[in-house]
Amino acid sequence: MTREATDEVVESTVAASQLLVVDDSGFIADAVSNLLQLVPEIGAIHTASTASEALAVLRRLDSAIVLLDLRIRGTSDDARPDASHGHALLRELHRAAPNVAVIMFTSAPEQQWLRTVAQDGAVGFLSKEGSSDQIVDVLRAVHHGRLGFTAEQLEELGTLVGDGILSDRQIEVLRLLDRGLTNQQIAAHLGIQYRTACKHVENVLRAFRVTNRRLAVVEARKQGLI
Repeated sequence: MTREATDEVVESTVAASQLLVVDDSGFIADAVSNLLQLVPEIGAIHTASTASEALAVLRRLDSAIVLLDLRIRGTSDDARPDASHGHALLRELHRAAPNVAVIMFTSAPEQQWLRTVAQDGAVGFLSKEGSSDQIVDVLRAVHHGRLGFTAEQLEELGTLVGDGILSDRQIEVLRLLDRGLTNQQIAAHLGIQYRTACKHVENVLRAFRVTNRRLAVVEARKQGLI
């Protein structure tokens, strides 16, 4: 298969069997560990308590699903966990690690973060008050390349394209596709790695439920996105 053909084909599933749980207390990791027997798609669980630890773990993994507590510490030197650290880690992973799918995990009073984290690349949003069944359903959905938001969350978000929520970076990639740029040209234009550009294009195609960039551009024009 040529590079051009590879650029236009989108994988049908997300190949991510490694799970990284990032939370400050360890409570989430313990709870999820007990659920893994119900999610055979997840082969192993890794843990981290700070953003810096999470990045160190992810450097060893080719791809992963990350269950990220919004309120974490940036490093072990930070006095207390804060939502700014979880949000910053989400944005960094979305920008630099497209093979990582991030599900935010937070408490009910923080629902105001839903739209923010969705726009910044989260593929799911779980409440700490949710049931174990919800955690299992979301993990399975994300593993298979689908969004992990509930129907109510999707209705609240509103700005959906097919099976995806396009981030600002993905809209930028879409506009470059409209100009006819190849993945290599997109990477050069945005100052990112070629592999990262390819993954962004794949995610855009998946969001529109299409198999090539031309169809994505056509659908985007229909919806007034470009």
